[in-house]
Amino acid sequence: MAKLHVRHAKEREKIQLSAEKEKARVVEKTQKQIRKEERRVSRKANLKVGLAFSGAAVLGDVMLITELFTLGLLTLSTSIGGLSGYLLRVGQTSGLALPGKRRVVQTKSEQNTRIIEHHPDPQEHRSE
Repeated sequence: MAKLHVRHAKEREKIQLSAEKEKARVVEKTQKQIRKEERRVSRKANLKVGLAFSGAAVLGDVMLITELFTLGLLTLSTSIGGLSGYLLRVGQTSGLALPGKRRVVQTKSEQNTRIIEHHPDPQEHRSE
């Protein structure tokens, strides 16, 4: 009876281990699919936003040429400011480290979370 109990315990442990591995595979596959879909949607959105800002810049140029100088400058400065803000936001969300900024990096195991501090000048580096 004891041998049977030990055999069942080992079998149960193998089943639990294989279930955990399968769950990890499914989670990884799902995350990969989500990242792929996110990149696809992001590319489409970036194209549309780029076209919109380009159209605004062209409209500003046309206004400058047709002697609507103030309105043309206003349109150009607004489109350039909007585009630069959009590009800054894209840079922040894509995970680029800016000088003096911290960002959290997730490794394969969720338990090993590290904070990376980016310093362009090695003399500025301070240990925490």
